[in-house]
Formats: sequence, structure tokens, C-alpha cells
Amino acid sequence: MAKRTSARMPKDLEKVWGHIQASHLIMADPGFIVYLDDQLDIDWQTTPDWDEKNPADPIRHRLLVNKVAELEIG
Repeated sequence: MAKRTSARMPKDLEKVWGHIQASHLIMADPGFIVYLDDQLDIDWQTTPDWDEKNPADPIRHRLLVNKVAELEIG
């Protein structure tokens, strides 16, 4: 089983995303995280605050979510 990467996160991100079981951290900030899970699938999460404030451009957001979905199955 893969190791958690949260130990390698900066302290401010550990407070928000320390509960995530990730084998590899792709990118993160206090509002969202993108990572590989224990099965090496791409996964991501957002905070309720981020969801409320984003996306400023809903069309661009849908295009990005669709691209992530393509990557997951590709």
C-alpha cells in the first residue's frame, strides 16, 4: 500500500488536507487538492469555501472537469 504524502505537505495545507490518504500529491492549496489515491487513481477535493467562490467562469470550469475525467479514464 502507498504511503501518505500529507507528511510532506506544508503545515498550513496539513491542517486542511491531512485527512487525505494520498500516494502522491499532484497539487494543493488551502481550497483544493489533486492527488493520486492508494489505487493510483487521480482524485481531487475542494473545500466548501472554494466551491462557493469558484468558478468565476462556469464554462471554463466544466471544460476543466471534463479534461480531468478524460485523464482519469485514459
